[in-house]
Amino acid sequence: MAEFELRIETDTRQKVARLKLSHADGTHLGSNDIRLPEHSSALWEGLFDTRRYVERYAGMMIFDEQTEPATARMLLERLGLFLGEQVLGAGIVRALAGPGRRVLVVRLPTTDQDLLAAAFARVPWEIARLTDGTRPHNLVVRAVTADTAQGDVEITAAARAVAAGETLRVLAVFAEAPGARPLAMRREREELRRLFADQILPHRNVEIDLLCHGVTRKRLEEAILSCDGYHIVHWSGHGHHNALELLGEPNNRITGESLVELITEAGGFIPQVFFLSACHSGALLQVQDWQSLQQALEREERPPGAAADATPKAAAEPTEIKQLDDAIENPSGYTGTALALLKTGVSQVVAMRYAVGDEYARQLAVAFYSRLLADRKARSTGEALAMARTDVEKETEQTAYHAVDHATPLMFGQPGVLLDPARHRSRQMERLRPRF
Repeated sequence: MAEFELRIETDTRQKVARLKLSHADGTHLGSNDIRLPEHSSALWEGLFDTRRYVERYAGMMIFDEQTEPATARMLLERLGLFLGEQVLGAGIVRALAGPGRRVLVVRLPTTDQDLLAAAFARVPWEIARLTDGTRPHNLVVRAVTADTAQGDVEITAAARAVAAGETLRVLAVFAEAPGARPLAMRREREELRRLFADQILPHRNVEIDLLCHGVTRKRLEEAILSCDGYHIVHWSGHGHHNALELLGEPNNRITGESLVELITEAGGFIPQVFFLSACHSGALLQVQDWQSLQQALEREERPPGAAADATPKAAAEPTEIKQLDDAIENPSGYTGTALALLKTGVSQVVAMRYAVGDEYARQLAVAFYSRLLADRKARSTGEALAMARTDVEKETEQTAYHAVDHATPLMFGQPGVLLDPARHRSRQMERLRPRF
């Protein structure tokens, strides 16, 4: 896959973002400077919290050239035009719009020191388009921050052991705390189990363990002790601010750092790959930051006596982002889980920018592991994610998906093929389908 790097430099005081695109070999391909207050703060909210924006305004907003309220897809297309024409600029979009699958490495400053950088990590770069229809196809985003750019030596050693014949071990956790909104975990669990049993275990040196029905710290520790750790952890459940639901913890939540600490203290090694099938697991912006971000996006103060914009909300795009008040009142959902995992030494994390529908999350997970472990060719995590997104988008039945679902998954961390298990029948098949 062709790889490009988008370097983002932000200046909160000047309210400016500078975007520079280069090829993997360092060749400069395009750049664009954008002053945030010169554009509608509602459009910025749309890029920084796309799903919330689309859900709020679908069926309510009427643009100048329309007579009917905008649909979710129309809102997404309008955001894509803003992202392509104004934020990235035509030169960058055209460079990304070539044939074949492409990886866009979004390189950000240290996000806990830069509010705008944390916000730009949420942007769905995949939806960018120009007015002439030019847009990137088969683009997968891999985010890297300045403080998570290096891999871990122990992880590299574990990957070499897998390549040399060690069994690749996968732990699939289906965690749901009491009283939480029900998720379609049973279908996801059964489809993953079927995929591994039918397409992966008969041909690859892989084993999978599944934890469900009340996952606690003790059950996790027991699983890790039984096999000395896992190379891949698939986590399906609800997300909160840098936390995943785990029964028995304070508020039934465990942070990314605490989860990796639990794994290593139980005698396991740091997993190479996490797949977080949890809402907002790829968001870096904290809830308390939204108010500061709003100030960074607002236009300069009006002079005394100046009239406020009286344009009716239903006839034009709103110019303020009062919707973000909801995020402050509802802290669940804005999480830094993916970034926390990277800081502990995890090499690669697949996560969700926003809330994600159960149906889409299930289909994406099945397609991802099919591409990562069932395909004859060894796939990198980024390549497997790119192909999985395309597989789900090509399905003829799309009514079960939200318009923003396809722009929700992204990858964090290191490039390359980390895990390539030996191509022979798994020992686990003897338990599933013994030979007599």
